[in-house]
Amino acid sequence: MDKNAIVCVACHQTEHIFVAKAHHGKMMMRCRHCGLIFVVPQWTDSVAQNVFANYAGWPGGISGGAADRHGSMRAIAQQIITQKPNGGRLLDVGCANGTFFEVMRQGSQPPTAWQFYGAEPDPKWQGLAYPDVKITPQSLRQCHFPNDFFDVVTILDALYYLPEPDKELAEIARILKPDGLFVFDVPGQVYLRLRGNIGQLLGLSRTRPFTTYPFYFSSQSLNLLLNQAGLEIIEVAVGRGARQPEPLVRHLVSAYINLAKMLSKFFHNLPPLVSPMPVYNVRRKL
Repeated sequence: MDKNAIVCVACHQTEHIFVAKAHHGKMMMRCRHCGLIFVVPQWTDSVAQNVFANYAGWPGGISGGAADRHGSMRAIAQQIITQKPNGGRLLDVGCANGTFFEVMRQGSQPPTAWQFYGAEPDPKWQGLAYPDVKITPQSLRQCHFPNDFFDVVTILDALYYLPEPDKELAEIARILKPDGLFVFDVPGQVYLRLRGNIGQLLGLSRTRPFTTYPFYFSSQSLNLLLNQAGLEIIEVAVGRGARQPEPLVRHLVSAYINLAKMLSKFFHNLPPLVSPMPVYNVRRKL
C-alpha cells in the first residue's frame, strides 16, 4: 500500500500513522495534521454502496441495532424546538427506525408544526412504516433536494458512516436555508480513549477504541470540513449518546456527563473534548 496515495478527506495531507487493526482486514489510520482517524481502504461512495447493499459485511450492519437514544434525542429535539419554535421542514439523514421523528412530535406544539423528511440507504430499515414522513431510501447526495429547502437538517449518531463527508457537508450547506440549523453528534475522541482505558481496567468488552466506524472526527478535522462546506459551528453541547446497557458503565457515564456539563459552564471549549457525544449546532456562513 502506497501511503502517499492516501489523502485525508479533511486536510488533504498524506502523512498518517497506524492506529489499530479494524474488522475484515482493514486498518485505522490517523492524520498527523488534523487528527482525523479513518479506515483504510478508504470509505468512498463505491465502498459504502457495496456495504449498504450487503450490510452483513460490516459489524452490526451499517447502522447497527437502533440503540436506545431516547434521552439524548429528547435533549437535541428541545434544542431544535427552542431555536425553531415555528417548526418547518426537517430532514434526518440516516433516520434508521424513525425514533427521532416521534421524539420531535412529542416535544412540539402543535405536533404538526414540522414536515419530516428522511434519507436512509440502509436496506435494514427500508421496510418500516414512517407515518407522515417522506423517506428517500438513498444516500443524501442521491436525493436531489432543492436548494435552500430545509429549516433543519440532523445527522444523529451517523455522520461517521457517510462516505466522502466533505461532499456530504457541502450538500447539506446547499439544501439548508440561509437561516437554517444543522445539528449532528459524533463520538468524542478523548472520551473514547478514556473509556477504552477504564474498560480495560474493569475487564469490560467492546472497549477498544477506533475499530468500528469508518471515521472518527477530531475537533480540528470537523472544523476544516465544515469550513470547506461553507458552514460554521455556533454552539457545542455535552451529549451522552446511547444509553449504556451495563448498570456500572451507565452510572459511571452519567456521573462523568454531569461533571462535564458543570465544567463546560465555565470552560466553553470543553464539550468537544470531553463529551461522550458532543452535539454540534451549525449554520451556513453569513
